[in-house]
Amino acid sequence: MLKSLPNAEVHIAALHYLINNFYDPSFHFTTNELDALIQYNNRLDKRKPVQIFRKLIIKALPYFLGSYQDKLMKYVKEQSIDIIHAQFGPTAWKYRKLAVKLKVPFVVSFYGYDYEYYPTLKPKYEDYYRRLFEVSSLFLCEGNNGKSLLLKRGCPAEKIRIARLGIDPIGITFRRREKQVGELNLIQVASFTEKKGHIYTLKAFLRSLDHCPNMKLTFIGGT
Repeated sequence: MLKSLPNAEVHIAALHYLINNFYDPSFHFTTNELDALIQYNNRLDKRKPVQIFRKLIIKALPYFLGSYQDKLMKYVKEQSIDIIHAQFGPTAWKYRKLAVKLKVPFVVSFYGYDYEYYPTLKPKYEDYYRRLFEVSSLFLCEGNNGKSLLLKRGCPAEKIRIARLGIDPIGITFRRREKQVGELNLIQVASFTEKKGHIYTLKAFLRSLDHCPNMKLTFIGGT
């Protein structure tokens, strides 16, 4: 979707990048010098005094070296960024001050857990979202259900646009496949979390084996 933006220079900012992810050479990627320490901090055991002390040191480092948000603000100024786009509601709330202080249009994309689950888990986000609706320029969602959820939370209708996720069919190599009678190969690609409904896929698959015994089911995903 970002690659398809007309006449746009895209800069990507993230606290942490997954190794071997899809890096487009036309994008510009910012770096977070504290990334390695943050990952190390996540592995430390809160039950061990020595490791608790290390966590406190790591937590204090941004106060002396400068926070990632401060560095990001400097980057936005240096690169003359015209629009800031935040992925997911909680991320948008965390970085909203960048757009407010720099007076740059702020676009927010909602995807799933951030609509209802997160505000239910952390009720303070009920108020955070209302304030986010005020300072942001535009909200993107994948469909009408997402739009209705944003409206329900008080987002102005004129600030909502539907931007459906898509693929680049030209980039997918066509390969002819021969399907044998009575055989069927199924695949579910999704994170291994309860909301993706793997258990229901499995139950439906088991019930269908009576009608098509030569079926195969493959799960692909991560946590």
